[in-house]
Amino acid sequence: MDWYQTLEQFKGIIKNKAFGVTQFAKSIDDNGRIYVSSYHQTEFIYRNDSLYEIENSNPTPSEPLTRLFDEYFFKKQLDEATYKVRLDSLHQIEKSQAVYTPKLIFAKRMFQKNKLKVKLSKKLNFQGDTIELERQWVENGKACYLVRINNKKDGEETSYAYAINEDMKFVSWEGCDRK
Repeated sequence: MDWYQTLEQFKGIIKNKAFGVTQFAKSIDDNGRIYVSSYHQTEFIYRNDSLYEIENSNPTPSEPLTRLFDEYFFKKQLDEATYKVRLDSLHQIEKSQAVYTPKLIFAKRMFQKNKLKVKLSKKLNFQGDTIELERQWVENGKACYLVRINNKKDGEETSYAYAINEDMKFVSWEGCDRK
């Protein structure tokens, strides 16, 4: 999630233990506001030659959050303190109701017989993602795969990708400290 912060708001963010880990300043706007990005940690399970991504299969509906942002940012009906209390409350509700479920995102045998796209059943992938093999290559003697996970959320197309090798190591992330 990306959003603009005033300098005063940003001073609070840099005191947060997530700053520099999952929160970063991206840029400074011409009017002095700071563009901040927040990321969440993604967890994986490697089981029986398959890679699973762990996600919340019971997310909080987006409508209360959208309404809160509308009231604060667009209608200015809330003061910042009330906004923060409500936002924290929504996060607490989401955390208490979360059900973390593994969803299959890759198995080498998925792409046999020149098949480059696979629509997964909800039994294997609760979101019913379509997994696409964008590229396959050999690096340092290991087969590597660039897989793209496609779906729709709230009517909008979603897409993200991972590059992994045959040992289920992330090509772009793991071992990068040795370069």
